[in-house]
Amino acid sequence: MPVVMPSPWLNPRTATYYLRVRVPTELRQFVSSEVVKKSLGTKDPKIAKKRFATEYAELQARWAVLKNGVTSPDHEDSKIAEPPPPAPLTERRAHEIARAVHDEYLNHYWDNPNQPRAWPSSIFRAFSMTMGDIMIRDRKGVIVTASDNKVRSKLKSWCLEKSRQLLLQNSIPPDASNIGTMAQAVAANLKQANFLLDRLASGETELWDAKRPAREPQRDQVQQPSGEQNVIQKPSQHVAFAKLIEGWKAERKSKSKTIYEWSRVFGRLEAFLGHSDAMRLTVDDLRRWKAEMLAKGLSSKTIRDANLAPVKAIFNYALQNGLIKDNPPKSISIELRQWDGLNRRSFNDTEAETLLRAARAEIDPIRRWIPWILAFTGARLSEICQLRTADIKQTGSVWSIIITADAGSVKNRSSERTIPIHSVLLNDGFLNFVSSTKTEVLLTGLSPDKFGKRGGNGTKVLGRWVRSLGIEDVRVAPMHSLRHRFKTLCRRHGIPQDTQFAIMGHSQRTIGDSYGEFEIDVMKGEIEKIPTLF
Repeated sequence: MPVVMPSPWLNPRTATYYLRVRVPTELRQFVSSEVVKKSLGTKDPKIAKKRFATEYAELQARWAVLKNGVTSPDHEDSKIAEPPPPAPLTERRAHEIARAVHDEYLNHYWDNPNQPRAWPSSIFRAFSMTMGDIMIRDRKGVIVTASDNKVRSKLKSWCLEKSRQLLLQNSIPPDASNIGTMAQAVAANLKQANFLLDRLASGETELWDAKRPAREPQRDQVQQPSGEQNVIQKPSQHVAFAKLIEGWKAERKSKSKTIYEWSRVFGRLEAFLGHSDAMRLTVDDLRRWKAEMLAKGLSSKTIRDANLAPVKAIFNYALQNGLIKDNPPKSISIELRQWDGLNRRSFNDTEAETLLRAARAEIDPIRRWIPWILAFTGARLSEICQLRTADIKQTGSVWSIIITADAGSVKNRSSERTIPIHSVLLNDGFLNFVSSTKTEVLLTGLSPDKFGKRGGNGTKVLGRWVRSLGIEDVRVAPMHSLRHRFKTLCRRHGIPQDTQFAIMGHSQRTIGDSYGEFEIDVMKGEIEKIPTLF
């Protein structure tokens, strides 16, 4: 009978693909459920298949570590003596490792100890993790199960999972005995942190006068050249990633979307590391993180710009402001490989005609007007998606599109500009469309995202539509390649470079280029050099 290979599972309710694999029987005691289920984050079967292969390989690798921790290979003919089993984890070592849980939890609620916590102190008053069966028991010794207390049952699962993570991070076999010892230490440290937060919440303000608690200093002795013995210096204080982000956010006044995306990057880094202590981050940690991202199929550019760059920027801020003493991310780089044929290109004449003919036949204003506006202004998609009806104005005899930060965020100072409307748009009835729009926003069909921006939804809607027209070359960005095409046509038809920059919102290259004004009548004459295809 042929072996059935695992494959992505389609959730019938959400139409999203998942990794869904049954846990091997011998590992059930170490995993909180019988089936591992994880979203692959896509509805595309081809993408799902690739992501499944990566996730499944990583899952098998983790299970192999667990199996090696509790079983040994049975090779009767082996002539190589097996190494002796590793010494069991001591309670002292477990508490040293679990101290990170204490510090991380404490620091998270330090400034506001009265806010609702992940694990309220009330559940710890009748809670302990036994070392034998790894069950939660109350003070009378009765095992607490999910039916008795769901919150404590969840806490049990959390402590067990955290214990496995800590053991693997410290290269300690996650066997039953070690997990039991570590789970007891994790629970105890979490309990201590909660009770200390209770003291802060009750008004023991003298605790705030001291530094935020970190790991206890080691009292090892160091022989000094003079022969005298002094206590070794105190270890580094715990500094949470969140503290760095908050400081950077307050100083830089960055956009809400940037703050959101960069916080998510640190969330992914924290999930990879198993902690959020900036003082514990090493160059080796970042190298391993980079290797993991490469293994998942992320491009070098995405890793550099979307992941490493935010970490470098915030750590650089933290170093400059004395929050940390070292900056490991500065030593990490990644080589970008630009392969021939993969650079973004313009729409060629045939593709542009296909797109614009299809757009002219559309009733939906988004598909009808955005491609034509982009093709004859060279504007960015986000700039057009956020236009207001008031941004279409007449200056003298010239109708123009006004790109202004009042309508929404713009890329830079040069992005604010006035663009003459090409006669092809006027002849097609663009002004009639504007006058018929009774709302402040010109393209009401594009709903704003959580940051109030409409460009992201515009990219999704138009991207799928353009691909459906048969324009499938990955080097052609469905909308941005129209901006590339406009630049190509400017060169083809001899539009001066400084005028190109003024129309497209590029920064001028020299101070001299910024002198003087770009008269709207002159710009209108230049933009009319761009011919229509049909």
